[in-house]
Amino acid sequence: MNTAARLEELSRKVDGGFLASRTAMARFAAAPPFPVHDLGRLPIRGRVDGIDVVGIGAAA
Repeated sequence: MNTAARLEELSRKVDGGFLASRTAMARFAAAPPFPVHDLGRLPIRGRVDGIDVVGIGAAA
């Protein structure tokens, strides 16, 4: 729950549409039916090393 709240907070500061962690996206069995763009490792409150983030439906 905390990670979701932090991603929502981060989405206000980053161009990328909706955000999701790379780990969460990897859990899907098939490729999503929408564009996903790697935004790299971004700093996130509460995580020393940041988190790998993707933008969903965002322009590259």
